[in-house]
Amino acid sequence: MRPLKTFLFVIFIINFYSYCDWRHIPAPQKTNEKHSVIIGNYRSGKIFELPVEVLARIAHFCDWRSVSAMQKTCTLMHKYFYSPKKVIPAYFCFKLCPEQSKALFNFLQKAVTYIQQRNGRNAFAVDLRRNMLCSGQLREIIEELEEREFADKIVELNVASNRLHKMPSNLSCLSALRRISLWENGTSPGALALIAQRLPQLTSLRIGCNNLLSIPPQLPMLTKLRELSISGNTFESEALKVIAQFSTLQKLCCTRCYLWELPKEFVKLKELRTIEVSINHLDTNALRILCSLTKLQYLNIAINNVRAFPEQMRNLVNLQTLRADENEIDPLSVEYISRLPLQVVTLDSNELNRISHTIMHMRGLQRLSLQKNQFSESVQKAIRYLLPKSTEVKF
Repeated sequence: MRPLKTFLFVIFIINFYSYCDWRHIPAPQKTNEKHSVIIGNYRSGKIFELPVEVLARIAHFCDWRSVSAMQKTCTLMHKYFYSPKKVIPAYFCFKLCPEQSKALFNFLQKAVTYIQQRNGRNAFAVDLRRNMLCSGQLREIIEELEEREFADKIVELNVASNRLHKMPSNLSCLSALRRISLWENGTSPGALALIAQRLPQLTSLRIGCNNLLSIPPQLPMLTKLRELSISGNTFESEALKVIAQFSTLQKLCCTRCYLWELPKEFVKLKELRTIEVSINHLDTNALRILCSLTKLQYLNIAINNVRAFPEQMRNLVNLQTLRADENEIDPLSVEYISRLPLQVVTLDSNELNRISHTIMHMRGLQRLSLQKNQFSESVQKAIRYLLPKSTEVKF
């Protein structure tokens, strides 16, 4: 009986292989809730509904290639599937070409009917990245979605890596849209201003790698925005002052923006929980500005020019994760973070050969990474001795 089950499982994986591209799916948390992921491939017209646990196991066996779902689905899985009170969007991914557009919408109609019958869900996330879409083509897609009564059901739209230098004027038809990704489109500031005017309900906006030099002043019209990613653009500090007007912002990503300093206005981002400013040219003064954001839980300042942790770091009483790799951190300044509720700290490649004994106060620390430094064996032993036995330390 067991060989038969194994054979059927292998056949299932081989068939499933041609429908998905989920490269990395983290193992699900233990939960009493029974949730499933609904996925589809419009080329075959087939729809699958799999329990999260089964999907996570299959992911260990396959390198998914074909339809692009990947990490966005992982995010959805962890963000929604363990919160029963939230709406769970089904995730559909499409690769378009002119002769396939009809098949796309026929399949989408079938998928919507299937999900509504089986799950009663009315929220959908659609992935159209890497399709070389221009503004006119996206306008036609939105018109088709509206005609088939799908437009007001889409909560997430990924149109990254297309040619959307401008945005279509019928964006307002996507009245339920909450999250949009415009990475690598060469999107102009004018197009972003149009988004702010037509989609004021957005909670997440990703506009990285668009060769932007400034942020349009209309963007703060997105009064419900909680997540903003501007990574991979080139900004002066002055250009980022407008971000301080987002009073509801909880996550900000400014990785690889060629920043030498941060605007002082960032102290107004009182609701910020996560900030990533890695791969810039920021120094300790920039870090002092962030120390006024007392609700911060995640701080990434890796690959900068930070020479020491400022004393003001003690203000970050909610900080759980600190990544400060590839700086030149003064080992004695670690004292200023030793009393924080940190769970993860990474200080790789900082040329450290010693560290403050105050690390003994990090009783909640789960993981400490000190790789590619200059610790002697005796210092390594001392560090292990000072920390709780449950702390994972890497040298």
